[in-house]
Amino acid sequence: METNKQSGVKTLIKFSDLNQIQNKNIKGFVDVYKKYLGVDTLKSWDSTTENGKERMRILKEAFWVAIVTAHETVIVKNKKGESFTGNKNSEILVDGDFARKHGNLTKKVDQHPMKFSQLKRATQNYIKSGDTPINSGEISSRDNSFQSLMKKSAIAIDSAKQDIVLGKNNPNDLNSVKSVFIKAQQYIEEHKRVA
Repeated sequence: METNKQSGVKTLIKFSDLNQIQNKNIKGFVDVYKKYLGVDTLKSWDSTTENGKERMRILKEAFWVAIVTAHETVIVKNKKGESFTGNKNSEILVDGDFARKHGNLTKKVDQHPMKFSQLKRATQNYIKSGDTPINSGEISSRDNSFQSLMKKSAIAIDSAKQDIVLGKNNPNDLNSVKSVFIKAQQYIEEHKRVA
């Protein structure tokens, strides 16, 4: 549901009808899905908390992938009728042509198992390609794996601080954090030098 700010008129946006995707569409789908799940009022899902921000990021990434899979035959089934494979069903079976064209894979197979991060990258490539029915100029459709990794590191460091107080931390944790800190400083210095 999209509301026009000037007129107040609400328009129903169908997931399968989108071809020009904007961040507001993704945010709307995620908000509706949170209500459907019944988690929209829970503090742990609030975007003001670190966990809430991480959960929202995961849902948004899932919806970017889902929009492509609603338009194209991306996820396929094996002879047993299953779409998941790998250790603990950690991989999704993807159409071989889609995997080769947008996932930069070279194997000539009908189905290719992909982890979610690979499928996400392939759907981002699909959206960016310009010769597909779905496109977007939004930043969220681009690969942001570096930013995600940095956020995960910050969350891990933050939660590990509590282990220090409780005396549960690993002695090598400090060395790991120092290593990340040194690399972060080097990154900032390089960024300043180039910018």
